Amino acid sequence: MATGLQIALLAGALHDRLYELEAAIEDVERDLAAADPPGKRDYREALDWLLAVARPLTSPRLGETGR
Repeated sequence: MATGLQIALLAGALHDRLYELEAAIEDVERDLAAADPPGKRDYREALDWLLAVARPLTSPRLGETGR
């Protein structure tokens, strides 16, 4: 069972990851708006960036030790 401190640390880590994802979404929106019109490469780079930032939110699961 997680202690209050562990829960607070996990919540902080989750908050940090969500902030990174929010920033990546803003980056992608800005980059695609600047590419007039965006091409296949622009969309591919945007997807790659979003996936790179989003993956740590799911794997490994927050709180898992990776064993």
